[in-house]
Amino acid sequence: MLRLLSRTIDARPLAAGRILLGLASLIVATEWFETLGRVSTGTRLQLPYFDALPDLGPSMVLGMFAVAMVAGLGAVLGIAGRLPMILVCATSVAALAADEQAFSNHLVLLALLAFYLSCSGSGLTLKPGAWNRKVQVQYWPAFLVKLQITTVYAWTAISKVNEQYLSGEVIGHHLRDWVPVSQQLLPLLAAGSVAAELFLSVALWIPALRPIAFLVGAGLHLGIVVMLNTAMPLIAFALIMLAGYVLFAHDALQGHRPRQGTGARRRALAG
Repeated sequence: MLRLLSRTIDARPLAAGRILLGLASLIVATEWFETLGRVSTGTRLQLPYFDALPDLGPSMVLGMFAVAMVAGLGAVLGIAGRLPMILVCATSVAALAADEQAFSNHLVLLALLAFYLSCSGSGLTLKPGAWNRKVQVQYWPAFLVKLQITTVYAWTAISKVNEQYLSGEVIGHHLRDWVPVSQQLLPLLAAGSVAAELFLSVALWIPALRPIAFLVGAGLHLGIVVMLNTAMPLIAFALIMLAGYVLFAHDALQGHRPRQGTGARRRALAG
C-alpha cells in the first residue's frame, strides 16, 4: 500500500480522462434532467429513496442541471482545478438520490470516476495556459480509475451469464432494425460480448495482452454504439470507460511501471 501511495504518474493522461468524463457528464446530465423534470412536474410519480428528502420542484431540477452543465464544460476546458470534477460527482450523486427513476449504471460509474479524478492532479494540465504541462502527480487515483473500469467489465460479464441474455433476447430487443444479424446468430453475439468483457477485465492489466485488449475494447464499444438503438447513453458509457483506457495506454507507451515519487516530486503533487 505504501508503494502504491508513493508512486507518481504524468498528469496528462489523467487530464485526458477529465476531459472525457466532462464530455460524458454533459450527455448523462441531459438524461437524468429529462427524467427528474418529468418527476418534478408531476408527469411521473415520485419515487424518492428517503421520505425525508424534499419534494423535487422544477426550479431545483433546473438548478442541478445548470450546475452539471457548467461543471462538465469546466472539466473539458480545465477551469478551476478540482472543482469541476467535484461538482460532476456531486450533481451525479444528487440526481441518483433525488429519485429512483434517475438511476443508471453509467451515472453511478460517472460519479465514482469523477470522485477519483477530483482527488488527482487532472486539473494541472491540458488547459488554457498549460496545454502540455508535464508534472508528476499521485498515482493512486489513476489506479482506482483503472481498477474501476476493469471491475465493471468483470461484474457486467458475470451478471450476463443467465439464460435470458445468453439466448440473445436482450440484444435482439435493442438491436437496430437495419443491422443484418439473424436470430440464429444472436446467442453467439451475446456469448461473444460476455467473453470480450471477461477478457478485458484481465487483459488490460497484462502488458503482453494490452494491444489486443485495446482492439477488443474498441470493437466492443463501437459495435455497441453502432448496433444498438440507445445510442446516446452508450456513447456516454464509452467515453467514461475510455478515461480508463487512456491510463492503460499511457502505461503501455511508457513501457514501465509508475515511478517512485522523490521528495521533490511529492512536493510538486497537487490537485
